[in-house]
Amino acid sequence: MKSKKPKYKIRKVVPAVSLQKLNAGIDMKKPRTYSFTNKIYGKQRTPLQRAAGQVQKRCGTRPKYKIRMVARRKVYLDTDIFYDPKIKNATMMIGAGQLIICRNNKTKKHFSLTRYIMKAKKGELVDHRNRKPLDNRRSNLRIATVRENNLNRILKNKTGYIGVHLNTHKTKKGRLPSCYCGHHRYGGKQHFLCTPYTRKGLKLAALARDKFVIEAGDEEFAPLNFPIFKNEPFKTILLKSDLKEYKKSR
Repeated sequence: MKSKKPKYKIRKVVPAVSLQKLNAGIDMKKPRTYSFTNKIYGKQRTPLQRAAGQVQKRCGTRPKYKIRMVARRKVYLDTDIFYDPKIKNATMMIGAGQLIICRNNKTKKHFSLTRYIMKAKKGELVDHRNRKPLDNRRSNLRIATVRENNLNRILKNKTGYIGVHLNTHKTKKGRLPSCYCGHHRYGGKQHFLCTPYTRKGLKLAALARDKFVIEAGDEEFAPLNFPIFKNEPFKTILLKSDLKEYKKSR
């Protein structure tokens, strides 16, 4: 029996080079070059990236910090601290709360890296501004008290806002949500404002919590739900406004 010929034909099509690779100036025929001077490893830098690197060299806008790997994690340090003989010859390890602890190889004594950088006295604590313990640059460190250090943290909350929780009440069907409550403690007293269980009520409770923080003067350490109220004239507008009247009108 004769084999039937197929009713279709096969045509080879050369794949087109994408416009992104053409714009990047990469020749597809040449093999890729791997250079440690490139910002993006394994790929050639575009002309725009090369020009940006030259501008950074001329203007001196390159980062003035060093990175030291500790337990496969990046620890950011200032250049003078990075080359400090006491830090350079010490063994670093990550302790509780991801705080960096150094061990002197000669004396076998341990000391805190942040306390050494800020020269903290007895009874003083060192706080990280961005709440990242591995960022130990001087611009990110500051001396704080125990209360100020506890304020600079973001607790996980189902409402999505800091200092706001959902109040519930018992019913025959179980516990049902009743209202939102924004609170902040200062002056030995707990200040709070309860708002309706609505979207606007949730934002109003978050705004009330920010107002309590600003009234206490803790906005430098305690993160705000709406950071715009740190600046003028929004700060004075929030302090002068009566949120209880706004709650009644709603």
